[in-house]
Amino acid sequence: GAGMVLLREKKTGVMFQYIVNATLNYYVKWEAPPSYNFPEPFDYLVAEPPVNVTKKPVDVALHCWGGWLNQCYGWWYRTQNGSLLVATNQAPFDWWSGFHENYGTLKPFTKGVVQDYSFRRIRGFMDNFVVKNWNINTDEIMLHGVSMGGSGTSLLGLRNGDYFSQTNSWVGVHTPAETPTFKGSYEGVFGKYEWGVKYENTNMSVWDYADSTQWLRNNLKKETPHMSFTNGKNDGAIGWPQAWKFVKAMIETKRPFSFNWGMGSHGQRALFPGGGENTLYPGMVLRLHQSVPAFANGSLDDNLGETPEAAVDTGKINYWYLWDTETIVDNTSQWEMTFFLPPKAPQDSATADMTPRRLQSFSL
Repeated sequence: GAGMVLLREKKTGVMFQYIVNATLNYYVKWEAPPSYNFPEPFDYLVAEPPVNVTKKPVDVALHCWGGWLNQCYGWWYRTQNGSLLVATNQAPFDWWSGFHENYGTLKPFTKGVVQDYSFRRIRGFMDNFVVKNWNINTDEIMLHGVSMGGSGTSLLGLRNGDYFSQTNSWVGVHTPAETPTFKGSYEGVFGKYEWGVKYENTNMSVWDYADSTQWLRNNLKKETPHMSFTNGKNDGAIGWPQAWKFVKAMIETKRPFSFNWGMGSHGQRALFPGGGENTLYPGMVLRLHQSVPAFANGSLDDNLGETPEAAVDTGKINYWYLWDTETIVDNTSQWEMTFFLPPKAPQDSATADMTPRRLQSFSL
């Protein structure tokens, strides 16, 4: 069955993730197939901010390697809008990408497939418990994470554009086969690269499925959430070339995103468009059932170069181009959106190519 969710501990009036007077609800739930490959208990956290709203947004947080449900996933976003934070422990450390169905058993990895246990488990807890026990705004479910969590945010966020309204990824892996340090870690849960283990019932190698650059080009019409993400140009562990290729694919396939990079290695932080330098409070409310612009070739974008090495050391793409999310017109005969630059923009005017994505009614 789906498994019973039990309240293990409740803390009130605490400071958590810099939020004063938060309420922390800790739950335990036994997971079993299809959300995990054998029965196993997992802890979950549902954190409530002091701001109470009728319809609550949700921030789903994926922790880093070595992290846990209390830390190492960036910030608790949108608390000023009453957003809940939902987090869980991950086991095994599979980069939130799913793992082989024979993991932890005596069966070999050369038989069987990799299953999407991570997303099934998270969505099961969300849909079967959080949504049923809080008045959730399912139009504003955000996914975010750091490092291993940023990798999972890239993979799960893009492929579940019908569930997440936006994503925020810090220093994540976008192509597991091309990360210079952590390929072996993925092999620990996928099986060796040369074995070509399949992903679920796709008849596709899990390495091909998990390659987000390839996935973007193979799924041109599949809508993706707006993604704010970052990578360090000098991050030799995660790998800059695989991140650079991913950004190029986002541009070529006309996806809604903003990207910043620098020489902060594994300490780079993603920036929301419209949020200024303050990463804690996104400046715009992005919704699942709302069209979103995909910018490209902006006059205020920094130079990503024709090769990974040619990129400037520090830069931003699609950071300065903002839009009014409250006045969008999207009906069968008309589409309108108001664009603007923030006060701190380096110039008073700018140009960019724009493709409307996630159209709700208008047909091009």
